[in-house]
Amino acid sequence: AIFPYLNQKDRIEFLLKIQKSLVKLSSHSIGTYPIQTIIEYVGSKNEKVIIISTIKNSIKELSIDPFGSHVIEKLLTCFEEEYISFIYDYISQNIL
Repeated sequence: AIFPYLNQKDRIEFLLKIQKSLVKLSSHSIGTYPIQTIIEYVGSKNEKVIIISTIKNSIKELSIDPFGSHVIEKLLTCFEEEYISFIYDYISQNIL
């Protein structure tokens, strides 16, 4: 994956270019891996906000998808609670 080697400006541009496909890639048997890698290497608040704002409306879809659920798990392990509290809320209200 090229993402870890990009500078801050290029990372933002890259995320904005894939934003429309992010959920679809997350649910794909091969696409899920680079999305998980990106989540591991995201560092700035702006990068996190782009990913969260894109995925936020697809939590239900991703949490029941065999590949998308790994992306949700990666978010839970890599992002701070301030970014992912809505995932905990969804899980506690709909799955537990």
